[in-house]
Amino acid sequence: MELINGKELARQIEDGIAGEINLHPASRPNLAIILVGNRPDSTLYVRLKEKTAKEVGIDTHIYRLEEATATQEELLEVIKFLNNDLAIDGILLQLPLPYNFDTDTAVSTIVFDKDVDGFTPETLSHLTDISNPGRLLSPVFLAVLACLETADPDWRTKSIAIAGKDTIFSNNLLNLLQAEGAKTELLTLPIDSLKSRSANILITALGVAGIITETEIAPGVIVIDIGISQNAEGKTVGDVAPGAAEAAAYLTPVPGGIGPLTIAFALKNTLDAYNRHQHI
Repeated sequence: MELINGKELARQIEDGIAGEINLHPASRPNLAIILVGNRPDSTLYVRLKEKTAKEVGIDTHIYRLEEATATQEELLEVIKFLNNDLAIDGILLQLPLPYNFDTDTAVSTIVFDKDVDGFTPETLSHLTDISNPGRLLSPVFLAVLACLETADPDWRTKSIAIAGKDTIFSNNLLNLLQAEGAKTELLTLPIDSLKSRSANILITALGVAGIITETEIAPGVIVIDIGISQNAEGKTVGDVAPGAAEAAAYLTPVPGGIGPLTIAFALKNTLDAYNRHQHI
């Protein structure tokens, strides 16, 4: 089993971003990150995004709203303010939001031109337009595509099973991979092991620690583990159980796989937005 080194792939992307920004030293891209509440995992992800952005030359602006006192209306006002702020190139709303906030409405309020996370309705409407190389894609989708290319450049000719929930995320990933030409099927819980084992590539996005076992993985497959959760010891782990991972030909580790790449591609989307705004 060979691990797909997301950290190394991310470093290459980040080096490219830094090099491009250095060509235009008079100004820098600006990314606004909105954090509602104090979830430890969300706080950590925002801190990692800040750190990586600083390393590549992107300025970040953090807008924090307290879960106990903030309202949906206040969140929407912050987003609208950033939509109209000419100094801001990209807006990233850290998810998940607390239960009393309407995520769909908040995400939909972000203007298309500053959507670096790739989940506004207008952005998703261009998802399957593969003839448009300049279309914006979600950083996590870009991370999945990068890992597939690394493991097997001919992945579009293979069969793919997505172990996921029937959500906007899973269904849009399904649509993207089908548009790219791959035979792709979404498997929801309980996972049909006959179908998951018949696929050449298994992408799992359940967010349940160790739920994918030897039963669901056939020897020699490519496994892309998007799921992130905490096990009983408080350790960050993926969906794939340790024993099951050994059967795979390629695997994205958790942590160190999809996560670093997602941050790198969010910053790349920010740079692309900056270039559009600066007409570069």
